[in-house]
Amino acid sequence: MFGTSGVRRRTSGRGLVVRRIAPLPAAALVAWVAAIAPSGAAGSVTVAEWRMDEPAGARVLVDAGPSGLDGQIGSSIAAGVVEQGAIAHRFSPVAPDSSPVDPHDDRLDPGTGDYAMTVRLRSTSPQGNVLQKGQSAAVGGYMKMDMDEGRVACVYLGSAGSSHVRSAESVADGAWHELRCVRTANEVVLSIDGAVVDRQRGATGEVANEWPVTIAGKGSCNQVTVGCDYFSGDIDRVLMERSGEPFAP
Repeated sequence: MFGTSGVRRRTSGRGLVVRRIAPLPAAALVAWVAAIAPSGAAGSVTVAEWRMDEPAGARVLVDAGPSGLDGQIGSSIAAGVVEQGAIAHRFSPVAPDSSPVDPHDDRLDPGTGDYAMTVRLRSTSPQGNVLQKGQSAAVGGYMKMDMDEGRVACVYLGSAGSSHVRSAESVADGAWHELRCVRTANEVVLSIDGAVVDRQRGATGEVANEWPVTIAGKGSCNQVTVGCDYFSGDIDRVLMERSGEPFAP
């Protein structure tokens, strides 16, 4: 699991936690090799972009976006994995509930505006949390993208209510897929590989909590009262965007 500067911190070897650390020089970045067009709509602003292309042995998750929201890579995660033409981080197979991050940055909160989460991944494991900020009991709401029986789900829960979207088909087929979940003032829309697969209308309101962003599992879990829901597979890009203008899903 990863964590980000919106992440609460207790790190196990399993996780990725994004937290504020000294930025790496630009020369240390490797271009994202995945042949996929950028996900951002016109007028969107990148909040953070983790390209997951660090070399083998790396323990710093580099934010290629404008804010330098770098993170910490758990010791059991393999960086620099080349799979089907993409450089990725590999999360070894582990039961989602096997045994088991806390700095925060407001820029990672959706707030009341349009917001989008995009993840490119591949997996054959049908269960696991992919990306989240906050958990179900978090003060200020939360947002999450996960997989259940291989079906992708995305939820935003805010001051005005919650909205939950889910794919009908599994993506746990070992191929690369781009998952994108957009929250606007009046709806949440889930797209997979550029095609809209579900949408739910309704306002969710403000989402702003004091939790970090975590990737591939929960940031606060003990496998007794709270399961960690670990993701197993490869992730080679995570992009967070906000906009003052409406997003095109």
